[in-house]
Amino acid sequence: MSNTDVTKNGSASWSIGVIIYIFIVIIAAAIYILFYKGYSEKHEQDEILNSNYAETVTTDITTTIFTSPEETTTSSVTTYTTESSTTHSEVTTSTASEITTKTQTTISAVPYETYESASLRALEDFMLDNSFNDSVMYGLCDINADGVPELLINYATEADDMTSMYIFFETDYRQAVSFGGSAEICAAQHLIQSFGYGGASVRKIFEMDARGNISSKDELYEEYISVDTMYYALNGIEIGKAQYDELNEYYVH
Repeated sequence: MSNTDVTKNGSASWSIGVIIYIFIVIIAAAIYILFYKGYSEKHEQDEILNSNYAETVTTDITTTIFTSPEETTTSSVTTYTTESSTTHSEVTTSTASEITTKTQTTISAVPYETYESASLRALEDFMLDNSFNDSVMYGLCDINADGVPELLINYATEADDMTSMYIFFETDYRQAVSFGGSAEICAAQHLIQSFGYGGASVRKIFEMDARGNISSKDELYEEYISVDTMYYALNGIEIGKAQYDELNEYYVH
């Protein structure tokens, strides 16, 4: 074999090696670009989804504010007295087998700038609780007329479940009271009337002051409830006792 042949063979081998090396580099670069692009797109989609979720939850909270005490809804039978000075304003019924007041506890040591952010945090924390389920309901109602609505969360797993109320004052946010049975908000008088069931009739009234403090006002029932002044009503419409008993059995049991 001549020197010329050896040189040609060496050059050919070197050229093939260079081509293979370049090919491997191109493939590696393509794989890296595809992987990085896919990761970036997924990361961007996750951020969009998280942003949309936060926006949706915040919108749900801010749009459920009652603009006035007269805007009312109810899903239960309630009793009223005929005293003309008594004005009731209802919100969706909550239920509980017993009436319980809880020690006021701070949800978080972190101060909140707005009630929207505080309410959102309370709902997010509740979603992680074992009591959370698809039937849970919540709403906002300004009970003490301070311009800042209170958050009410109803567990709604059974007919006699509790409703918890959270209040926002300055930068503090805390659970103020739990009540149920068949609860009625009287925002015009800053009162919560709670009718408990479960074999016995339990009635309790809570009053809320401007600072969010809760006090029991059970003695007010002496004015509100008597045999001579009571009548039966559903959604503010007076009905007979037989119809009341039938509907009450349906809603409570």
